[in-house]
Amino acid sequence: MSKKIIALSVLLLAISSCGFQPMKNQGAIKVGSISFANNVPSSVKDKLKILQNDESNNLSLIIQSYELKERKTYGGNALRALESEIKGEIGIVISNGKNTITKKLVVVKNYSVSELNPLSERETVKKLEQAIQAQLINQIAFEVRLLKCEAINLSKYIGKSPNIFFIFGSEIILKNHVKSRILETLASRGFSEKIILSDENFKEIKSTIAANAGGSLFSSKLIIELRHSSGKVPEVISEIFSDELNNYENISIIIYSHLDKVSLVSKWAKQMESISLVVECKKLKSFEEQIWLKKNLSFIPDNYRNEVVKLLSEINSGNLVAQQNEIELLKLLYLDSDKDKKDLSDITNHMINSAEFSPFELEDAILQGKTSKALEIIKSLRKADSYSGPLLIWIMAKITNLASIASKHKSPQMYLKNSGVWQSKINDYLSFIKNQTNDDLNSMQKKIYELELSLKGLIKKDFWIELESLICQLGPN
Repeated sequence: MSKKIIALSVLLLAISSCGFQPMKNQGAIKVGSISFANNVPSSVKDKLKILQNDESNNLSLIIQSYELKERKTYGGNALRALESEIKGEIGIVISNGKNTITKKLVVVKNYSVSELNPLSERETVKKLEQAIQAQLINQIAFEVRLLKCEAINLSKYIGKSPNIFFIFGSEIILKNHVKSRILETLASRGFSEKIILSDENFKEIKSTIAANAGGSLFSSKLIIELRHSSGKVPEVISEIFSDELNNYENISIIIYSHLDKVSLVSKWAKQMESISLVVECKKLKSFEEQIWLKKNLSFIPDNYRNEVVKLLSEINSGNLVAQQNEIELLKLLYLDSDKDKKDLSDITNHMINSAEFSPFELEDAILQGKTSKALEIIKSLRKADSYSGPLLIWIMAKITNLASIASKHKSPQMYLKNSGVWQSKINDYLSFIKNQTNDDLNSMQKKIYELELSLKGLIKKDFWIELESLICQLGPN
């Protein structure tokens, strides 16, 4: 009897296992078609399988040529070459129907010949060719992504963009950066007023557009920000995309969506893509991370910026939240008048905080309801680092913004995880959210704005007193 039960259990387990699906690659790069010239080796074709074939995608990739060249350098009395250079070249054409990129990508590797016997030399050349091919494939993937508007190449598209924007993707830091860039661009176009509508207010979208379509008495330009924080894109948003939407020169719409992926196959999505700038903010590959870091570390002198980029990338690989935190700290280091005298050693020393507390310990203290400790941290930072104000505002805004959006999300835990919150802090955030009401969080966001104004001296309030007051209000009691 027991044997029959065991056999039946194994059978049921085997049947149920058939329901499992392999995990999809969230960072996959998709193209509609890939074609190869006759001289392209199978090793290159195999490596290009990182690009997924999706017939609904309008991107096409043609590998026109592939060539590996070797050049040897001779010198002295030796009959053999001293050094050899291997150059890999690949010609590509990428098109999305609107734009076409034709490029020749090149990777060069050098090695010392004099120390190798002929057999070792052949093996070295084989290994170097594999490394060259891998780097060429990375370059191709990067060029493919350049034909799509993503956070990493936003500057290429935003200058000539319409005033309608759709932001989505899994990387919250990139989404916030993109939104900031868009707001800066709209400000340069004369947009000065903003209305924010959340999920519960989406029914007011059409009436808000209609009420402002003709412009105001003062001819002001309005930004309507739609914060889509749960579920699929609702019909009330998809219905607003029409050809006449771009005729409203005094209205800009920014849709900030929680969605990681959006299918652009549906009728409304194609209409949206035709009249708006769709920006995807997906997880970056390691080399893209370094490009992003270099752009955001523009305040670091050129002569050692690459070393700082490499250092931050190695310490916090794959974690843009931690990298952003380090960037904010480094900005404080370069605020003073002696910034030209700084060097790489100052940066490494700065990463070991000289204060009794780190600014980022404030986040833990607030989330865990330790108001006394939070106030102690503020007092310590005020004495040790009077320039920490901007970073403290950023931390306070991060806490309230994440808590506000997560509290309205159908799965707060999943939202926090997708937003880059460390697993060890998610429970602290959930406990913090339970102790706050939506009205509390909305009120706090307004007070943080006033906190920033006081730091800049635009209102007559003491920044540090207001910060302490805000921390007390966020406490459990």
